[in-house]
Amino acid sequence: MPRGRIVVHCDASVKNGYGVGFAFKASISKEGETKSGFRGTKYIQHQMKTTKAEYISIVLALEKIAKNIEKPSNYRLVIYSDCEDAINEFGDSDRESYSDYDKLIKHYCRFFDSVSAFWIPREENTVADSIARSTLERGYEENKA
Repeated sequence: MPRGRIVVHCDASVKNGYGVGFAFKASISKEGETKSGFRGTKYIQHQMKTTKAEYISIVLALEKIAKNIEKPSNYRLVIYSDCEDAINEFGDSDRESYSDYDKLIKHYCRFFDSVSAFWIPREENTVADSIARSTLERGYEENKA
């Protein structure tokens, strides 16, 4: 039986010519109290469609949380994203377009008691959005020649 819950808000910011900034913010609740929270970011100088970038932000969050939480099997993981297509693809096991990422998602989901993913309006994902945008801008500035 799970003893806690991890709530993750994921987002990605894509800008042609700049690259992609990925971000997530997680809060960890145990026994009804929020014990801790953390965030993760990554920048890549690569072009991709927004839906794929949003989907990858979910993969990055799963990976970091699974590797950094003691006994992730004690937690239910709840993922929120403002990209409805990414959330739909998260639950679509018949799709092949992101198969390498799908394998990673399946691998990391096994670490947790349960995993669910939900779409939320952009207005409810402002923190992750802000982190993703600043990651993109910072990454671009550091990598431009």
